[in-house]
Amino acid sequence: MSNYPMSDGFGSQFQHIICCILIAYKMGHTFVYNPLSIMEHNYDNEPDFIENMENLMNIKPYFMSVKDESLMNRHIEYWEMPAKYAIDANVESYVTDESLEKIKTMFWANKSRDVFKNEKINVAVHIRRPNSHDINAEAVRYTSDIFYMNALTRIRREYAGKDLLFHIYSQGDSSLFDMYKAEDVVLHIDEALCSTFIQMVASDILVTSLSSLSYIAGYLTDGVVYYHPFWHPPRNKWILL
Repeated sequence: MSNYPMSDGFGSQFQHIICCILIAYKMGHTFVYNPLSIMEHNYDNEPDFIENMENLMNIKPYFMSVKDESLMNRHIEYWEMPAKYAIDANVESYVTDESLEKIKTMFWANKSRDVFKNEKINVAVHIRRPNSHDINAEAVRYTSDIFYMNALTRIRREYAGKDLLFHIYSQGDSSLFDMYKAEDVVLHIDEALCSTFIQMVASDILVTSLSSLSYIAGYLTDGVVYYHPFWHPPRNKWILL
């Protein structure tokens, strides 16, 4: 089985690929990787954007490709959106620590885990916000700042006495994030997708948003996940906000 080619953003496409791999593991099928061809949100029109995104996932080196000559006459079943729905219907059956560990190993094989380079408890907070490129984005997916301020307050209370450092990842005018400014907060506004996603995965605590980007980072992180209610359901171990 293989991932059907898609055109949406990195988070959604990586989620789809991971779902296909997890289904293959569960059903005893062979997963064949279908390389990326197009992806949204290449804001700077980088010519090597697709290559960078494949390096970020680091899935390609571990599986046969649909373009391998040895597979030209073999039947390959392509999964599109039903892969995500199959996982959603029974998360704890497909999304296990054992199956995720294999994908985590692939992800980290070409990266350093020590991305924060400090001795603090690093809290990654993903705040989905619109930008000039997303004029048709759904406003319902932009959660209020009050929600996230409450989340930060809760984590500060639950980790009282610990050396926390909050990292806010978002987009837009930096002045819109003035309310988050504090001694224990670092703003990462309009930073590169690769570094943003790696830091989310590397965090000790992750606060997700209504986005596949932070949702799938929750699959890959070894940290504690505070889950923003989403149409994709949480793992049992995640903490509901």
